Amino acid sequence: MNLCKKLSNKITDKFDNLLIIGTGGWIVGKIINKNSNLPIFTMICKSYRNKKQGKIVISKVIPDQKLSGIILIVDDLIDSGSTLITIKKHLIENFRDITDIKIAVLIKKSKSKIIPDYYVLETDKWVVFPYESN
Repeated sequence: MNLCKKLSNKITDKFDNLLIIGTGGWIVGKIINKNSNLPIFTMICKSYRNKKQGKIVISKVIPDQKLSGIILIVDDLIDSGSTLITIKKHLIENFRDITDIKIAVLIKKSKSKIIPDYYVLETDKWVVFPYESN
């Protein structure tokens, strides 16, 4: 909970929409959005199975409405960065009215191919959040 509050305090830019990456980003996104009342969209992305990254599978954006303006993507962790790179590419190709995309995560791995705009911690260790099953 403290990490979520620290991340929320770092976010000073204004956004038009919040895109929460489920399932890890749901709790983080809810806390970040607590005081902003941004329209919330969600997208499910899966890329890990048994601690190994595989093919990145992206669901459609829900609700199935027009995502536009400045978007803040929220997730709990950025590991290699491949999933968020794929998400950004998908958004740019499918939502022409997006003018900018920023990323906020609790934890950034140092091996990440991209640096999120907002993050609280950096580590190389495997991270298991309290809401995940082992």
